[in-house]
Amino acid sequence: MSTFDSSKDFIPEKTNFITELNKLIKECDKKSDKLSVFTDKDEQYIFKETNEQLNVTYDNMEEFMKGNIYYTHANICYVYLTKNIDNQNRKNLGLQSGLDRYNFYGNIEKFPGIWPDYNITSSTSIFDLSKLTKLTKIKSFYDVNWLKEIVFPKTTKLTLGNSCFQGCGLTKVTIPDNVVDIGLLCFAGCKYLTTVTLPKSVTKLPLQCFTGCISLKNIDLQSVVILDELCFSRSGLTSISSSNITTLGSNCFRNCISLKDVTLPSVTELSNDCFYGCENLEKVTTNNYALFEKGLSFFKADEISRILGPKASGGNLKKKDGKDGKAGKNGGKTSKKKSQPYLKKSRKKTSKKKSQKK
Repeated sequence: MSTFDSSKDFIPEKTNFITELNKLIKECDKKSDKLSVFTDKDEQYIFKETNEQLNVTYDNMEEFMKGNIYYTHANICYVYLTKNIDNQNRKNLGLQSGLDRYNFYGNIEKFPGIWPDYNITSSTSIFDLSKLTKLTKIKSFYDVNWLKEIVFPKTTKLTLGNSCFQGCGLTKVTIPDNVVDIGLLCFAGCKYLTTVTLPKSVTKLPLQCFTGCISLKNIDLQSVVILDELCFSRSGLTSISSSNITTLGSNCFRNCISLKDVTLPSVTELSNDCFYGCENLEKVTTNNYALFEKGLSFFKADEISRILGPKASGGNLKKKDGKDGKAGKNGGKTSKKKSQPYLKKSRKKTSKKKSQKK
């Protein structure tokens, strides 16, 4: 079985791919294994058996590599991409779903993602895009439930598209510093996601970025300044702590029923419904208690005072009822109905005294 000469004028991406291919050819020779290789050259997928196709000349290999090439061995798929793939045709990428790992090579700038396979019910696969050194945008792996982990390239400024990993089976994500933009709904519905590492380059998390991530308990947000609408709604967060966040969008933590502890000293803007449905919230630490009191307005007065502590003005409202420190139905305010009889009675007494003097 012949190996391919990678010392000639191949671009680095091809050289890496061929080097990996040569290693596998030698392994297969030793074990008498077959290595399946196929290509979509001329827009047609042609299956290539190892014994037939790999015994080729350098010139034939150059022609062979004009299309996208795939080969699979030991439950790992190696893919060389020669052209950008249209998002409409990404289901025709030709990959067998559910393998352990997919290693990608090539000089493409946009990666469309992979088509979901609903016959697979668990996340099993790692997608390694680290050798796509010219990649600038990843469009969408929407609903690829068998995607367990993604390895990003670190050489170019990279954008993650809208719904990029929405509904995927990801369990952990490490986003490198070269990622400059994260799209809407980027990780929404990733119900198995437990660990997220954000880069310093990302200062804003967009609309519904992590909504529905029910297994995500904690996340380091020290580099983030703005959390957009519904950013962590229905997530599994138990605590939030950041000294740099200034803005909380509408419904930001809506229905985070596990959220108990919030430390956000620098927030200057938040909506009234930011913590709506956070029924188990126990403590908020901030430098702007009046603002957070407004943001917790759907809670009862005594609950607001308990959550914000003695620095909140709600603590004064509690005492207006004067009984056991508990707020009344009107949040500690004296009702008009109760005060009216008292005023009428006092007026009658006054009128009697005046009549006696006369």
